[in-house]
Amino acid sequence: MAGKKETVYFFILQLFSKALTYVLLIVFANLFILTDYGEASFVLAGFTLLGVLAQIGVPHALVPYLVKKSKDLNSVAWFLLLDSFFFTVLGLLISFNYPWVLPLVLTLPLLLFYGLGRAVFRSEHKHHLVQITDTLFIFLTFAFVLLLHSKGRDGIILAYAASNALVSIITIWLARRRLAELYSKPAFDLPVIKYYFIKASLIFAIFLSIDVLGRIDSVLLGFLSSYDNVARYNVASSIASIISVIPLSLSMFLLTRSAEVEQKEASESIFNRCLRISFTLSFLLAILLSAFIFLLDGFLFRQYVGIELFVVILSAGVLFNSVYFLFYTYLAGKLRPEKAVLPMVGAAIINIVLDVALIPSLGVYGICIATLAAQVFAFTIFARKHFKLTRLVVPYVAPLFLGVVFVFREFGALLLIPAIFLIIKSGWFDRGDWNVIKETVSKIIGSKTRVVA
Repeated sequence: MAGKKETVYFFILQLFSKALTYVLLIVFANLFILTDYGEASFVLAGFTLLGVLAQIGVPHALVPYLVKKSKDLNSVAWFLLLDSFFFTVLGLLISFNYPWVLPLVLTLPLLLFYGLGRAVFRSEHKHHLVQITDTLFIFLTFAFVLLLHSKGRDGIILAYAASNALVSIITIWLARRRLAELYSKPAFDLPVIKYYFIKASLIFAIFLSIDVLGRIDSVLLGFLSSYDNVARYNVASSIASIISVIPLSLSMFLLTRSAEVEQKEASESIFNRCLRISFTLSFLLAILLSAFIFLLDGFLFRQYVGIELFVVILSAGVLFNSVYFLFYTYLAGKLRPEKAVLPMVGAAIINIVLDVALIPSLGVYGICIATLAAQVFAFTIFARKHFKLTRLVVPYVAPLFLGVVFVFREFGALLLIPAIFLIIKSGWFDRGDWNVIKETVSKIIGSKTRVVA
């Protein structure tokens, strides 16, 4: 099956990238006061939204066009260039009132081609290149933060802007041939652009909903609470997000394969296996994280001791995300994102309403509870007709496992044994899933052995 080995490479590289991210978090925790880091996080969350608008639909709406080598690609590419120009101008106007965001705004044109290059990599199953550029971005950010830390908030923003620019240039170089093809001749077919814009807008609405459950949540926290709480939430969220390496890795494979495989039965078989593997591995990793979170915080994030329960609540949310994110990915690969709008946008609305209701009185606890509730909603809407009751009930029980693990701390890791039993008995993992994992890893080891020999 094309892309399986590349998915494992992506997973390994993403683990390395996560390790670098935690090193960067340690730097933030020790070099910056909470307010500076909170203000910078607030700005970066807003810039994320502007960046997505400036390359609307990339990569999810674009990958199916690239996979099928659609004749409509040129029109889509030129439309995206115009879209990027519009939002760059808008960003420049914003920077007149907030000049400290200007370095980020100036990277917007480059970020379009960065996004296009990553879409090219995904369409060609070069998932490792996607993660290599991500890892390089974190490494460069780390280096620039060390260099510019004396500037406080502005140093963080300059570090991210410089890293954006350099990684974009490298990505453009790696994908230069395919990018040149996209812009080889001017094209502006209005019906094609209209169709793409509708699909891309739906995907943007879904992305925004996903990001509301993540980074953009920080914006509301900044308005309704303090920048110190923004910093605490960002650190807790980053720690919990280590679990997301599993669904993210599988989504790389699933997006491309769902666009390639047109036979319904074969396509759904791939999708269901991805769902099972994603939830199983995420659940087991969440148990380990909940068991050792006190040790992790006490050793690496002493300034943030006290966020442990935030991490566990957010980890429970990631478990639901490990399933519903793949539903969305599969539908995007089939260019049917409209079927994902209700659960994703509904989850975002629930999240925002609960944020407004809970943050003023509960602070970071409020935003964590709101995020978990929204993710449960998205999972329920996607999964209610897809799974049998015996399998459907397990994700709802999983957060209780994490709670018990949290109470018993390191000894809670022993709950891995009943968790594995529950997963197998309920049908969340079978021998075929294990054989796929074992076969893929064996091929990787075998190919490496042959190279060494």
